[in-house]
Amino acid sequence: MRKLKEQGGYALLIVLLAVTLIGIFTPLIFSKLMNSTQQFQKTEQGIQLHKLSEMGTVYVENAISVAGNHAKEGVTKWIKQKDPTKPAPTNQEISEYFYRLFTAELGNYIPSPSFIKEMSDPKYKFKMAIDSISLGNSTLDVSYTITPSLNNQFDGKNERKGNKAISINISN
Repeated sequence: MRKLKEQGGYALLIVLLAVTLIGIFTPLIFSKLMNSTQQFQKTEQGIQLHKLSEMGTVYVENAISVAGNHAKEGVTKWIKQKDPTKPAPTNQEISEYFYRLFTAELGNYIPSPSFIKEMSDPKYKFKMAIDSISLGNSTLDVSYTITPSLNNQFDGKNERKGNKAISINISN
């Protein structure tokens, strides 16, 4: 009996100390857990924006390649249909005709100067803009910008600029 009287309040003190420690460490652990969750979400968004930007680049470069191939086919047909008794078209005329055919064909894939392409999930999009198309002696240079979006928020932070050159060498 004497032992019980000597331990009076000791168990209560241990319980209060345990509750106090739990009260102190629970918010710290919970905040660390929330911070890691937010960090994971931020990283995941960055990865998704990067992938959307890559998809936009692939889409634009494929559109440019296809439009270039169709323009080359059109120029080749045009040259073959020319009257052989008349002088052959100059390189400048060929380049200008190629440019007209190319821009018309590219319009089938990117119909407006700032075209937005939606993925199967409508919250994922990328905006494509053809910045310039310049005609050189034997090349056509296309500059473009891709801006990815999550939840319809287009910001310039994840913007990707690109350039693609197409050869205008036409063989008869």
